[in-house]
Amino acid sequence: MKKKLAAAFALFAFTAPVLNATGPGPRPPVLQPPDRLIFGSDDRADRYQVRDARLLAAADAIFTFIPKEGLERLPGGGFAFSKKRTHQEYLNLCPGEKFASQPAPGTFCTGFLAKPDVAVTAGHCVEDDELQNFCDKYYLVFDYSMQGQDSARTTFNDSQVYACSSVLARRFENTAAADYAILRLSRPVMDRAPLRIRTSGKVASNARLATIGHPKGLPQKFVGKASVLDNSPALFFGSDIDAFHGNSGGPVINMDTMEVEGLVIRVSGYYQADGDYVADPVRQCNRLFVTTGQRTSLLIERPAVFSDLLP
Repeated sequence: MKKKLAAAFALFAFTAPVLNATGPGPRPPVLQPPDRLIFGSDDRADRYQVRDARLLAAADAIFTFIPKEGLERLPGGGFAFSKKRTHQEYLNLCPGEKFASQPAPGTFCTGFLAKPDVAVTAGHCVEDDELQNFCDKYYLVFDYSMQGQDSARTTFNDSQVYACSSVLARRFENTAAADYAILRLSRPVMDRAPLRIRTSGKVASNARLATIGHPKGLPQKFVGKASVLDNSPALFFGSDIDAFHGNSGGPVINMDTMEVEGLVIRVSGYYQADGDYVADPVRQCNRLFVTTGQRTSLLIERPAVFSDLLP
């Protein structure tokens, strides 16, 4: 099986062939100075730090994927993550890197409830060779988050863990912003409200945007203070939301309407092997790669691309 975390965030360059993190492919020239996925400052926040009740309610409808062997059954019922490691251990992070002590259980991608028994994520989160057995291999986990500065939720009851029964629709095209997957769940989610999705028109160019997801397989992270950079394309728009591998499939939410304006799918601009961290040759560890400008932008797939396919 391909390494799922590496596959969890497709990369795109306007002036070069589209890149997918699942394979090496051609790479565009390195931009100088290097641009990447954190715009200015790292605005990611944990659930316990968020006070906006609307965002907290939206977060209840957001999940991440994990291989079924990544969860173990507990004697008294429920599940726990099988892997006990930190992000510092997993990624060889340099001392002082944000979230280094948080868990790294092997989750990948992000998705959200569109209906009680229908979920949406990015198409590249469901690989071509897994279309027939994706639902046999992975669980959807809700509420994976930090409960406090040093307290992560790593155990889950049955109402927080779901399987899917089928992939209703899936499309991933390197040459276009068609990158979605729609899943039927094996049972409806009764205790969480699905997110509302824009049904027509475009996001306002001055909209205030936020996203909630699982960058690098971390517990839920909230990112606000984002804006629209380019609203002209028909199928997607550009934004300065801070995102990583693992945010793919996460909803971009309009803070004025609380509607989903699109899916996190791709990045335009600089490409490197990992895409989120850069090696520090002196300390022999990895540090966050921060953009020095706005030549890089996050591409958000508009709901019009997939909303008509929702059952």
